[in-house]
Amino acid sequence: MFGKRKDGTLVRGLDPIGKAIPYFMPHRYDALNMMQETIDVTEMDAYIKREAKEKGIHFTYMHVVMAALVRIYALRPMVNRFVINSRLYQRKDITISITVKKSLTDEGEEGVVKLHFKGNESIYEVKDIIDKAVAENLKTPDANGAEKAVRILGAMPGFLYKFAVGMFRVLDRWGMLPASLIEFSPFHTGLYFTNLKSIKNDAIFHHIYDFGTCSVFMSMGKEKMMPVVVDNERLEIGKRMNLGITMDERICDGFYFAKSLRIFKKILSDPTVLNEGLDLPALRTKKEEKAAKKQEKKQTKRMAKQKKIEDKQIEKQTKEELKKKEAAATTRELPPDDLK
Repeated sequence: MFGKRKDGTLVRGLDPIGKAIPYFMPHRYDALNMMQETIDVTEMDAYIKREAKEKGIHFTYMHVVMAALVRIYALRPMVNRFVINSRLYQRKDITISITVKKSLTDEGEEGVVKLHFKGNESIYEVKDIIDKAVAENLKTPDANGAEKAVRILGAMPGFLYKFAVGMFRVLDRWGMLPASLIEFSPFHTGLYFTNLKSIKNDAIFHHIYDFGTCSVFMSMGKEKMMPVVVDNERLEIGKRMNLGITMDERICDGFYFAKSLRIFKKILSDPTVLNEGLDLPALRTKKEEKAAKKQEKKQTKRMAKQKKIEDKQIEKQTKEELKKKEAAATTRELPPDDLK
């Protein structure tokens, strides 16, 4: 409430246009931008084969793409923002939600996995986080937190279900939704990612949910051979993969997003840059953030106290100098009177 949220920090100092846009477009479906990016997977294939041969590590396209996304969200933090209640927030961590089909059958249930990253992970660390979370979701017969919450709601009569979701929306709108419910919700995420390659489908443009805080939805399609123009001169057949991207245009301007996308594609063209962790301060956890704020507050108090002591010393020295000057003025001998 009053601009405070468990999952984000209110962005202040916006220019007039940036501040006005969320008020003119209060819903995410007002502000959807959709685009398809076609990725050359030649270097990605070579990288995956090389890592498997030299290190025995088996990457997939999903590992590489998600590692590149984590890197971009760390390097370009403005894409990791969200709008709620017509106010812009900077997310406190890097969060990606994915849907996992527990069995590739018509009756197979879907599970939701929510992944948290600090931003300085290497591709090996990203792979471990993804694989462990997916494996845990697949082997666990019981539903996870999000699925349990949905099942509980689903057992309610329709009018109660609608009332409960309405209450969640109101609490979320005013920053009063408990952190536990935010963690359960796959819609409270920086990016929602779906791997349509796993079901042999091409990328799609998926809508962004108006419930929650998701600002970007990305779908990854199955790779295929297609005609491509090389050097603006000749037509060749190349292996390509489509990405369908839907984003909330209110989180950053077009120039910032376009530059972020170019860096993202450059990373995918040379995945070896992901082998090393990012040499930047990682995003802090809530506990670390709280400790840092406490330390900063102590430091501010210490500096204020020191300044107060210094001011008193300066004031004391000034008073002493004035007294000395006054004393010197009263005791100074008058010059002889030559006129007498």
